[in-house]
Amino acid sequence: MSPQNERTIVFLSELRQIEEFEKFLSTHADLRKEGYCVIPLDAEIEHALAEKRIPFRSGRNYRTHDAEPMIQGEAWLLSLFDSEQWSFFRYRSVSLSRLYFFPFQAYLAPLLYYADIVANVLTRHPGIQRCIAFPPTVGVPPMGFSLEVHKIRTVPDVVACLAQERGKEVLIPESIVPAQTRTSNLSFFIKRMLFGWGIGILNAFVSLLRRPRRLRVLASDYWGYLEPYVKNLGSAEIFLLDRMQAFKAGFSNIWRFRMRFVHLDAYAGGSSSEREQAQERIPKEWETIKKDPNFPKFLFRGFSIQPLVIQALDTIIADVISHVLKDIDDSYALLARVKPDVVELRSTMSGQTHFVILAQVARALGIPSLEMQHGIEYYGPGSMDRRHSAEHMGVYGPLTQRELHTAEDSITTHVIGSPRFDIYASISETDRTTQTTLHTGITVLCIAPPITPSVIDTFDIEEYFSSIAQAVRKIQNVSVIIKFRPGPYRQSFYETAVAHTFEGVPHRIAQYESLAELCPQADIAVSNYSTATLEVLQCGTPLIYFGVSPGFDLMADLYFAPHKQEGALMIVKTKEELACALGTLAKDPQAREQLSQAAASFLKKEYAFDGKASKRAAALIISLASLPSR
Repeated sequence: MSPQNERTIVFLSELRQIEEFEKFLSTHADLRKEGYCVIPLDAEIEHALAEKRIPFRSGRNYRTHDAEPMIQGEAWLLSLFDSEQWSFFRYRSVSLSRLYFFPFQAYLAPLLYYADIVANVLTRHPGIQRCIAFPPTVGVPPMGFSLEVHKIRTVPDVVACLAQERGKEVLIPESIVPAQTRTSNLSFFIKRMLFGWGIGILNAFVSLLRRPRRLRVLASDYWGYLEPYVKNLGSAEIFLLDRMQAFKAGFSNIWRFRMRFVHLDAYAGGSSSEREQAQERIPKEWETIKKDPNFPKFLFRGFSIQPLVIQALDTIIADVISHVLKDIDDSYALLARVKPDVVELRSTMSGQTHFVILAQVARALGIPSLEMQHGIEYYGPGSMDRRHSAEHMGVYGPLTQRELHTAEDSITTHVIGSPRFDIYASISETDRTTQTTLHTGITVLCIAPPITPSVIDTFDIEEYFSSIAQAVRKIQNVSVIIKFRPGPYRQSFYETAVAHTFEGVPHRIAQYESLAELCPQADIAVSNYSTATLEVLQCGTPLIYFGVSPGFDLMADLYFAPHKQEGALMIVKTKEELACALGTLAKDPQAREQLSQAAASFLKKEYAFDGKASKRAAALIISLASLPSR
């Protein structure tokens, strides 16, 4: 069924929309008579449509399939927020442009990915008269970031924006949010209130019965990340902004570190004339910019995305007025009350605005702020990692330190390594050799990529699995371990994709096992742009990097070029190159050993993965706490 002969295009972006489409079709006989074409925007939807024998045209064929959706958003935001017009967008030393850069970029990237597909559909099939896109089947989470409501509605918004620009009729069928979604939000706020009372009692108990300590750390991080090095701080007390981490920390650690769990709302300082003035000034400035005839059109694939950018900026301005200005005031009050020696933050690249607020307020007050590197970072075009707001950052090693200094000059770096990688230093060469010789044949460890539409989509991931499966079919006595990320996110897609692509290949899925357990069982590993690559290299497993998508290829060319040059890993970009690399390593134990040894040498030179990162992290915090106030 070709769109050239049909009047209506139906876009499906969620699995549950198939049922909505079937209901819609049953009540619109005219659609069947006029003719329609279904375009699924996800590989899992394709499988479901095929099972139901519903004809479709794959969305994968309408992708330009380049890195532009990943890159363009950053370029737009740089030209927008770095302009003189937006110099007003700050409050009490906090740059609101910096605050919203990451969440805005995180919204624009998938928006441009879907805009690319929809634009290509409209361009290739100008005779289409109507576009149908179904609304999201999920509600907005009660604690989502400011642009979450737009991010959830990305596909119908993009379809409406681009189709209307070409004079097409747009239909977004009404959808009733399930009662469960509405009641779950109410339940969330009730549970949150009760939990807050319980935390208040716990804080009072600990404050009364434990003596104050010499070193105070205010942290917003997962306890699992903090625990390895906090235990080396000695006499310290911890204030955690992530109150749910009380369950992870356990009472023994709460007692040991005189731990209190705080919330910005508890330090509300009331209204102020400065805030009231900002609440009047900021919307007026934005209205002036919005009416400027020279306001950018934000052209992409021949279409203007300006209405969606304005819509997002309207939400950002409303978010600033409703609570962010207050959060900034509350952060000043919190730091003045708690008087921490160091502020430790999980990430200042986040949709959660309090990370950037705390980092910038700490700078204004002369309190050292620190962020630990938790994953590999990319600093090339389209980077979402280069705009850190903390004053100090503990990095993996000299390689990251050099790259970050080139990309970001407002942060002081310290070579720490990774406290959560200290475990790998305890895996001896004897352990690796013993475990890899316990099995016969060749075992390939396949790291499942994350789903990030603007960088790597479900079609790419299916191609990734398919290419590996085709390659290993040419290897005798082979088996595959497919490593999923822990957690249920899109698990049905991954399981479906693996079942289709690895049919007939001996394989098993590993989800909750650590890479420290899995790598010694493998002779070769295939990975993508993930921190898992560094874990595999630390285990001494020969590694092939297979990006499969334009975005991951671009990121590999920049980040992994030094690794490849030193022979620490292999980089392949096509399924033919992958088959060749896997076949060579499978047949040649000496080649695998050379790759492993080169990786060990490179890691020793460029990363501080020696098992002592926790001690260095603790020493850094102690040294920062001793710095004189600026």
